[in-house]
Amino acid sequence: MIVSKKILQILQGNNYRLTRGRLAVLQVMAAHPYECLTTLQIYAYSVEVLSSISVPTVYRIVSLFCSLHILHRVRINGRGCFYELIAAENENHPYCVCRQCGKIFSVFDTQVLKAFSNCEQEINTFYNFQIETTNLIYYGICKTCHKRKD
Repeated sequence: MIVSKKILQILQGNNYRLTRGRLAVLQVMAAHPYECLTTLQIYAYSVEVLSSISVPTVYRIVSLFCSLHILHRVRINGRGCFYELIAAENENHPYCVCRQCGKIFSVFDTQVLKAFSNCEQEINTFYNFQIETTNLIYYGICKTCHKRKD
């Protein structure tokens, strides 16, 4: 994986090096672009990339990446925290949570994002309400679980 110039600039601009552990976590997150992963899931995938990485190291890297706005923390009520790489052009977007398998993924479809943005603009205009952050979550059954039911 080639680390984006933006991520390297963020790290270097804050006096952090791109260590093997940080690179492993970035590789894991880049390999799961539409999924939101728990820290333990990130660890499990990271071990496949760097066998010497530890759980505490992954927790520290995830915390650092959140503070540097490389990762975004998504809190799902009753489920804990999940993480995804920040896509600057689509920072606010909806999420889908499968009620059967628990999988969480981000929605980046252009039409959905446009409707989502229009909804935020309407709220801002109609209610004169300045939205600072949004967390829209759809609950249902994912494609994989739906196929298993059939």
